[in-house]
Amino acid sequence: MQRKPILKDWPESIKAVLMASAVINLEGDARLSEKDGSGGIECDSADDVLTVAAGVETRNTIVPTSIPVDYFFRATAGQTVRVVIAWNSSTDPASPPTTDVLATDLGLYVYDPNDVVVTGSDSFNDAYEIVEFVAPSTGIYKASILSRRFDGTSEQIGFAVWRGTLKNRL
Repeated sequence: MQRKPILKDWPESIKAVLMASAVINLEGDARLSEKDGSGGIECDSADDVLTVAAGVETRNTIVPTSIPVDYFFRATAGQTVRVVIAWNSSTDPASPPTTDVLATDLGLYVYDPNDVVVTGSDSFNDAYEIVEFVAPSTGIYKASILSRRFDGTSEQIGFAVWRGTLKNRL
């Protein structure tokens, strides 16, 4: 928030940046697993996303009629790229957490410079999507947000891309 004061009003972007830049593998394996989640937070990597040194951060308010929403970013062949969208979908405060359903459920797909799907995530009933891939070619990539369900009137979306090398725990 010190780097970009506007983020004080965008918790969705803060979440997206932290998830995208959580590049320390806590287990020490070559790939993140369910034991790591998104990985361990690395402040330098988060700062690199915000300064565009190794990533991209943006935010937007979307409505059902604006779907799909596309974001564009550059990647170099061989780079590890992590893309995250996050939102604060409203729930019913009167419902128990175990039965409450989010008002919005989104999917995230990434396309290479030739408009071919590289990867995607369409997990069910959570307030984020995260994908990671090694860029097959250099150029402009497209991240497309799709809707599984959009029962509300609008959602604030945080979007973040991190490019670099995953780090193992020391």
